Amino acid sequence: MSWRRATRKAVAVLSRRADVPWFPVLVGLCAFLGAITLTLPTELLVAIAVLMNPSRWIAISLWAVIGATLASLGLYLAFHHLGWELLIEWYPDIARSKFWAYSIRYLSEYGSIALFLVIALPFPIPKTPALAFVAIYRLPIFEVTLAIGLGELVRNVVYAYFVSRFPRRFADLYAAAMDTNTEEPRLAKEQVLAESGKKPEVRR
Repeated sequence: MSWRRATRKAVAVLSRRADVPWFPVLVGLCAFLGAITLTLPTELLVAIAVLMNPSRWIAISLWAVIGATLASLGLYLAFHHLGWELLIEWYPDIARSKFWAYSIRYLSEYGSIALFLVIALPFPIPKTPALAFVAIYRLPIFEVTLAIGLGELVRNVVYAYFVSRFPRRFADLYAAAMDTNTEEPRLAKEQVLAESGKKPEVRR
């Protein structure tokens, strides 16, 4: 499943339940599923969920962190037991990747600290190869768990905060994540703009 299709499915599930008390828990579940299947970036999910319910950005980001961290630990254990074969199967061109070369260098020198920095970076870079490296070289699971959890916390809380403070700047992201063959993207963007206090533009 592509990340666009996964995003639209997540949006469809979340948009119908944005006002329920357990909405952040549902976001956490979606974060777990998206991370464990490598189909949906957690930060994208957090941004969309916060646009749906900006007042609960703290709970949304924290539950997303829990879900993504558990998924990352699951991937860590999978790489830990299956090793290079699983990594090459998922990333056949990994050996020629500059990011992989840098990851090996810094992870070898700095271990869990480097893993924390890779996870915490708010950029769309592949984090799974770094996770695979620390699993194959068997860094202590406590250090790995702490590095992943803190990295996810920093990245997703920062995303959630900025989306909650500046929702108008992320309205296009919400619309792009929805089905482009319906009126829902335009209506979703107008809703975000209306809630943020800005009158949406009228198409002629």
